[in-house]
Amino acid sequence: MIENNIRDKGEFQITSVLENMKAGGYKFRASGIDEWLDCGNKFNIVDTNRRMLEIKSTVEMLISPQAVIENSVIVPPCFVGAGAKIVNSVIGPHVSVGNNSVIANSIIKNSVIQGDTSVSDALFADSMVGNHVNYEGHASDVSIGDYTSFKE
Repeated sequence: MIENNIRDKGEFQITSVLENMKAGGYKFRASGIDEWLDCGNKFNIVDTNRRMLEIKSTVEMLISPQAVIENSVIVPPCFVGAGAKIVNSVIGPHVSVGNNSVIANSIIKNSVIQGDTSVSDALFADSMVGNHVNYEGHASDVSIGDYTSFKE
């Protein structure tokens, strides 16, 4: 479809690809599902993050070489994105820190901290913090959306 620039309503359509494959004699069958990972709410996202970190830690490097880790402990498995900075903190296990986020003077486990976020003086477990958040204080279980500021 792409090589022949075949589009439907100006776009490449996966349904057109599947129909072409079917017309070409390809047989389709359902694949087995070994595990269901959901993202419908904070608890599911944190749990899915935990499981994905366990799976990916066996096959890829999860801490970016562009991340800065100063006077901190990373308890695997954890993901630390490019440009992230972890200072005077303990993170993990099962923590994902997005690109360009800063974690300072904090202890965080089993949580997702998204990109361009600053967290300081926090004690998080089973928590999710959105993009572009500035959090100063401490709590044990939070769910904070994008573009939020919190100071205790």
